[in-house]
Amino acid sequence: MLALEARVKELEVENAHLKERPADSDDKDTMHAANARAMDLKSVDSMSPMMAVSTLKRTLAQRESEVRSLRKQLEAEARGRETMRDTIVRLEASVMASEGLSSRLAQLEAERHEAIVGLDAALQIVGEKEEECEALRSDIDDIKATFRAQIEMLCAGASNPAALRAS
Repeated sequence: MLALEARVKELEVENAHLKERPADSDDKDTMHAANARAMDLKSVDSMSPMMAVSTLKRTLAQRESEVRSLRKQLEAEARGRETMRDTIVRLEASVMASEGLSSRLAQLEAERHEAIVGLDAALQIVGEKEEECEALRSDIDDIKATFRAQIEMLCAGASNPAALRAS
């Protein structure tokens, strides 16, 4: 990216030198330096001034075309950079959301673990209470059986008082 910007500036400087050069200049050193920068000509002295001007105009047109092309590339790179920047922003937001979800997941897992521990304790208590109920039912059944036996004895004794005294 920086290389493209540097190349565009370099070409703009060369174009500025070419545009500043007067077409009928007799200054051979200035013309030679401009030609050496703008094009790879071995000798400008052997050219006629009209031919040199024509060549310089063609070179200038080529350089301007290169500058336009490089500017388009630079604009495309800038658009690409903006797209990448937008993508990075979206990804960072996604990462932050994921981190938030991750912490929420950890919190929910801790709550789930606590609920499971509480449920296990409640199930154990219910189991113990069921055992107590079974024991009490068994005791009640024993008491009922004893009570029935006593009632039967009393009923049998009421019809036979001598049997009651013997027991």
